[in-house]
Amino acid sequence: MDEAELRRLLQNIPLRGIRYRETMTSTNDEALEWLEQGAPDASLVLTNNQTKGRGRMERQWVSAPEASLTFSLIVQPKTIMKALIPFYAPLSGLVICKALEQHVGLSPQMKWPNDVLLQGKKTAGVLTEAVWNESDCKGVVIGIGLNVAPVSLSDGGDFSLPVTSVNEVAGRELDRWHLLFWILDTFFRERAEIGSETFFGEWEHHLAYRGEKVSIIPPAGIPFTGKMLGINQNGDLRVELDDGTTKEIAAGDVHLRYDSGG
Repeated sequence: MDEAELRRLLQNIPLRGIRYRETMTSTNDEALEWLEQGAPDASLVLTNNQTKGRGRMERQWVSAPEASLTFSLIVQPKTIMKALIPFYAPLSGLVICKALEQHVGLSPQMKWPNDVLLQGKKTAGVLTEAVWNESDCKGVVIGIGLNVAPVSLSDGGDFSLPVTSVNEVAGRELDRWHLLFWILDTFFRERAEIGSETFFGEWEHHLAYRGEKVSIIPPAGIPFTGKMLGINQNGDLRVELDDGTTKEIAAGDVHLRYDSGG
């Protein structure tokens, strides 16, 4: 895939800029640099071989050439409230879910706040990074890594979940670039819903482990378990504790794990 062919494939997607290289250390790093240089809204950075990808909580995202989709999308959220900017991460996870549902016939779920699971196994991760100029947001970089074909390891720092790929679960070989088109097309149709009642309803509908016992490991403090109830209108996780009270947890750097013993 060269850049000219990529542009032809994506000609009906409202992108305003594309940067493609066969090999890149990190699409998010490239996108952040481009954003500082004045990249317009809806600019795409894509590579076939990402060598130093990053995931949430400073984890390494390991991707394999020809087996993964690794790309970053630059958005400039000038028309939404600042409070909604953190929701670009779950919006992107939801977009991946809806694209896989509608075009591949799969049943993905989201491990709160935004990882995408197929059959309970991690298939995609999202890393969003906002760039601020004092109180003004210059833009948000949305990094997405999706396992399309089987890979040996997708997230070098998260051993709480096994991994899988779209092809393994679908039982057939899918074209990576068609998947890219479907994800981007879905994103540009769904982005206006960010922060809406529909958005929160869809997010909660796709939550993995809802109604099940989960373990929460905060960055500081004592781990605890409870039954996942869903999310509130801030995107915080709602968990029912053993004493019947409800605790709400902001995303931050918490670790969420399914408690199979519950």
